[in-house]
Amino acid sequence: MKQHLSQSRQAFTLVEVMVSVAIFTALTAGLFIAFLAVQKTWGVFESRAAAQRDIRMAFAVLERDLREARGMITTSDDHSVQISFTREKKGLIVYSWTKTGGDAFKLFREEDSNKRILSENISYFTIKQLPKIYDIEIEAKKSSRAGTQTSYRLKERIGRR
Repeated sequence: MKQHLSQSRQAFTLVEVMVSVAIFTALTAGLFIAFLAVQKTWGVFESRAAAQRDIRMAFAVLERDLREARGMITTSDDHSVQISFTREKKGLIVYSWTKTGGDAFKLFREEDSNKRILSENISYFTIKQLPKIYDIEIEAKKSSRAGTQTSYRLKERIGRR
C-alpha cells in the first residue's frame, strides 16, 4: 500500500496540468501583446524620423539655392507651387510640387533640363517672398507598416544674400 501512494505522488494531477497551461498561455499572450505594442510604436517613430529626414534633406538643398537666388518667380494655386530663379554659375533652377497627378506629393528640382525628385511624401509646400527673406513651410506625411500615418512640418525663414 505504501508503494502505491508514493507512485501516485510522482505524477501531476489533471487540475495541476490545466492550471499550469492556463498560466503559461496567459503569460505568452501578454508577451505577444507587449511585442505588438512595441512594434507599432517603433513603426510610428520610424516613419516620423523618415519624414523629418526627407524634409531636412530637401530643405538643405532649397536653402542653399534660395540664398543665392536672383529674379525669383513664384507661381502657386491650391494644388501646386512652382519656383523659378537664376543662380550665379548655375543658371535657371526650377522647383515644383503638386497635389495631383502622377507626380503628386513629390518635390522636384530642375537644373539644366535635369529634373530629379528632391523629396517624396510632401503633403504641403509653400513659400512667401518678403524683403530679403523667404518664408518656407514644408510638411511630409509617412505611413508606418502598421498603417499609422505621421506627419512632420518644418517652417523656416531664409535670408537672401
